[in-house]
Amino acid sequence: MWVHHLDPLLGTQEVQPSDYHAYNYGGGWDHVVRSNLMFDVRGGVLQKPYAVDQAQALAGTDALKQLGFADIALLGLPSGFSGELPALQNDIQGASWPWTTGFGGNPNLLGQPLQPISTLVGAFPTPVAEASPWAAASGAFADEPRYKDGYSNQWNVEIQRELGPAMMASVAYVGSRNGRLASTGYANAAPTPSPNGTPQAVIDAQRAMPFMPANVHYTESIGRSRYNALQAKFERRLSNGFQTLVSYTWSKSIDTTSGYFGVEDGAGSRSSVQNFFDPLSNQGPSGFDIPHFFSWFAVWEVPAGQGKRWLHAGPRSWILGNWSLNSIVQARSGQVFNVGIAGDIANLGGTGPAITNYERPNLIGHPIPAHQTATQWFDPAAFQIPSGAFGNFGRNQLRSQCVVNADLSLFKNVPFSAGHQLQIRVEIFNMFNIQRLGVPSGTTIGQAGAGQVTSIAGTPRQIQLGVRVVF
Repeated sequence: MWVHHLDPLLGTQEVQPSDYHAYNYGGGWDHVVRSNLMFDVRGGVLQKPYAVDQAQALAGTDALKQLGFADIALLGLPSGFSGELPALQNDIQGASWPWTTGFGGNPNLLGQPLQPISTLVGAFPTPVAEASPWAAASGAFADEPRYKDGYSNQWNVEIQRELGPAMMASVAYVGSRNGRLASTGYANAAPTPSPNGTPQAVIDAQRAMPFMPANVHYTESIGRSRYNALQAKFERRLSNGFQTLVSYTWSKSIDTTSGYFGVEDGAGSRSSVQNFFDPLSNQGPSGFDIPHFFSWFAVWEVPAGQGKRWLHAGPRSWILGNWSLNSIVQARSGQVFNVGIAGDIANLGGTGPAITNYERPNLIGHPIPAHQTATQWFDPAAFQIPSGAFGNFGRNQLRSQCVVNADLSLFKNVPFSAGHQLQIRVEIFNMFNIQRLGVPSGTTIGQAGAGQVTSIAGTPRQIQLGVRVVF
């Protein structure tokens, strides 16, 4: 009996006792209206004097505050619209606007002379700007004002085959396209590399806001990703004391960013976004990409003991009866990781605090040794540090060792009254004590320890004993 299944949104359906076709459709749309009274870091209009920025920004903020919900109809928006008109933020300047700095002090104490507001330089509100108002932005994190939530379009097509009353096999294609993902990088750095020896003033002239540090981490919702997978499984539901599920996934996940800078982008993620102004140059395997994943789960209840087929009572039933064996076996591909270089190799920072750890190297040889070991999982001699340029090695092109693991548990159920039993449990994690190497700890070319692995994936064998009362 064949069961054909097409379900782009709702997932797998149970196998029915007869042939059927199921079609599910759905969709959604959201639209966020933002003020255009702001400067755009990619539009080349940020190089304005501080006083002009301040005057225009404050005027824009006042205009937004005067718009209430009842006034939205005047803007020609469709009925049923829901949303917000946010307070204005001037792009990366929002990392450290002097007049938006929170004030945590208490200048006017009871019984003390009143302190005029003009003395609260750097507090909120700030009538007098600090001498270097942008210095505090060094190393700060800021979001683009029009930042939006990400979206995901997902679909799947599955063919299921019933193999008797308790067994089923299936093959499925699963795919997704995702957009508006968080992409973080140095937005105030120079957009193009400069040769070694270039004066800092020349580099500063290329930066969007030369009066601010270049090392501001700036996040935009411009990332993209796609996922395609072939999924196969065999399932036997619990019948006559035996249950099993065998599944295999062959997949590929590619994106321009897998999360926030240096946090969710996988090992060595600091160099994930090498060129902030060319997102496609950062495209590569996702930080969580696992091409091959095999899993086998099984439960076997020994058909002996109280309520079972054999040995219903007596001493042999107490000893040999009511045992169950459980196992989980998994094998998967290794984890991707990035290879980077320390320093401002492409000369993007100019004056002020240095920017570093964004660069990837040039590939000049074969990076995988003939025999990979913990002391040399990849060959650092296969890479070269560029000079005044971006590296040509792609993002997340190397992988750690594949991972294999087997867990086993043995349960003994001892009934002692109606509906009550004592369960004795022996659980063995990583039963065969398989030691697999983790991601290399040294992923920076030109530094000691590059290519070396100092950790393992998972944990060594663990044995756990337990007793539980079931009622």
